[in-house]
Amino acid sequence: MTRTQRQCYREPADFPATLYWEDASGKVSTLRPRALDISEAGMCLECPQPIAPGMRVHLEVARYAFPLEAVVCYSLARDTVFRIGVEFSESTRRRTHGARWMVS
Repeated sequence: MTRTQRQCYREPADFPATLYWEDASGKVSTLRPRALDISEAGMCLECPQPIAPGMRVHLEVARYAFPLEAVVCYSLARDTVFRIGVEFSESTRRRTHGARWMVS
């Protein structure tokens, strides 16, 4: 098993998000995943369906008045759900820099 080398500390999370993206044909899809953990670099989500790695997505999280932009890094099946890892865009990282991610 390969060990993951994380550059940012991940905080456990448990809050809903709205995830949306546009595919190559222009169709917009939406999901309501739960965040499992979050860091300054990205987020791990639990989703009912997979999303292709490399897909550009937008997330709406209650504590921010703007969408978080990200790219899907992985989509792994776990029982009846999928773990989706997203990496935030540089602009999202700048806008949220230093934010405390935990939602009370």
